[in-house]
Amino acid sequence: MPNVETSSLEGPSKARRWPTGALLAGAIFGLAAFAVANRAVVYAGTNHFCATACHTMKAADEAYQHSIHFANPTGVRATCSDCHIVNESTLNKSAWQWLQLVAFKARVGFSDVVDEVRGTISTAEKWEAARARLGKQVHSFVKRTDSSTCRGCHDLAAFRAGTMYQLVHGDIVQAQDVDCVSCHSGIAHVYDHPAPGATSTPVERRPSVAKIDPIAGLPGALADVAKLGKQIFVDTPGNALSRPYVGRDDKKSCGTCHRAGGTDLDALPLFGAAAAYPADVDGKVTTLQGRIAECFMRNLDGTHPPLGGKVLVALEAYVTSLSAGKRMNMSSDGGGSRAMRPVEKSPAFWTKADVASGKSLYEAKCSACHGQNGEGGAGPAVWGPRSFSDGASLAKPQKLATYVASAMAAYAGPVTPEQARDIAAFLSSQPRPGFALKDHLPPPDRLGVYEAH
Repeated sequence: MPNVETSSLEGPSKARRWPTGALLAGAIFGLAAFAVANRAVVYAGTNHFCATACHTMKAADEAYQHSIHFANPTGVRATCSDCHIVNESTLNKSAWQWLQLVAFKARVGFSDVVDEVRGTISTAEKWEAARARLGKQVHSFVKRTDSSTCRGCHDLAAFRAGTMYQLVHGDIVQAQDVDCVSCHSGIAHVYDHPAPGATSTPVERRPSVAKIDPIAGLPGALADVAKLGKQIFVDTPGNALSRPYVGRDDKKSCGTCHRAGGTDLDALPLFGAAAAYPADVDGKVTTLQGRIAECFMRNLDGTHPPLGGKVLVALEAYVTSLSAGKRMNMSSDGGGSRAMRPVEKSPAFWTKADVASGKSLYEAKCSACHGQNGEGGAGPAVWGPRSFSDGASLAKPQKLATYVASAMAAYAGPVTPEQARDIAAFLSSQPRPGFALKDHLPPPDRLGVYEAH
């Protein structure tokens, strides 16, 4: 006969253990299901999945592999999902963001499966015919989500202080209704790339700034003067010493053209420039101070600062600090940038300049920063009453084309020599202030420029 007390004790105990075990098993199953689902979500975000698993995206994947998002000097590669799926590129996702990501990916995935079954873009011809429509959809998505997929990787607050990058993205992106794709169209897919076997790796055009501090090694008072020169260089109109020699309030600084304090390797760097002076410039022997003073007159629409005064001595000290260790090499081209070469000197090249083509290229590549009518915005004015005068260096089409091809490609995207020529031809055809040297010159004994004999 069973023990009544024992049976009564074991029954409730087993009853209590059953829901506990079920809950534990359910928790384990749930965690396993979540892990599998998360693994599936991660795999569905890889380029391999997008290009081969079920999508007919081979053409897009090939174009992507020719873009800066695939190959770049930093070694950071953006995936398809980073750009096309909400919250994929967001670091440290919250639970709600993860759920949004899964829901968005499920909806887009269902649509893709339907298109796959229907063969919507199953051939190269169908893909090419649909590319413009799909591009508009992507642009609409980026605009609708406030460029969140771009911002997941690109932190606007990370741009170097005082650089053109910070100015452009601070004044335009944050202040206006502008999305990333409006300015950086085609940056993720390059369809017009060289044939197989040709050099097809994209050239990174973002400026690489030399990480040096030449002033730190200067002794005593010289370091102080060079520091003052750098301050004037970076904010020429804002410095009390240099402000009287700058023409108009809207004029920019020395650093507008020679970006990052003259160390931007894609924007008229000044490494070694001081070692080239005295130099033969247009048949006149010019000192470094004389050359800097000429920039005040021609490029800042100002007047010639006194030779030997604080402004020119400070700027000379700073520019010379960038030539530390360079062998002196007096030149016939005024020092200039050792990283920039004319896009073309042949007269035949310039006779092919197409102003109409330049106008279209300007509207597509330049107007977002420089204004539809050249009036300026995040970038300086390029024609009209607020632009540089016809006595400035950039008023010469050859120099302007060289600058566009080298320094502006970081913002406008790759620019061929022919495109740079056409843009320069268009800008040169537009009105700008006149320049009369006599209105900007000091007395002859302070000029610093002497006729060569």
